[in-house]
Amino acid sequence: MDQQLELIHQRNRLLIKLLWFSLVIGLVSYIISQSGMQIILSLLIVGSLICLCVHALIWRKVMVAQIKYVVVAALGILTALMMALEQPCLPI
Repeated sequence: MDQQLELIHQRNRLLIKLLWFSLVIGLVSYIISQSGMQIILSLLIVGSLICLCVHALIWRKVMVAQIKYVVVAALGILTALMMALEQPCLPI
């Protein structure tokens, strides 16, 4: 891997840490606010699956240059999921 792709890979590793951190912060906030167990489990399962898939892509060094877009989409999905879980009138 050349030097530019190695730099991008290091940035991707930082992005996956940010993705995991945002999932943990979301879970902690739902636990502190004493939300229902169904909401917490939904966020835990869906968020963990998304993070694990992106983490596997980064670990295997697949799509190194494009992974930043996948991480942004994953953050958007996690944010939309948290917003949908907040308001029960919105479909999940």
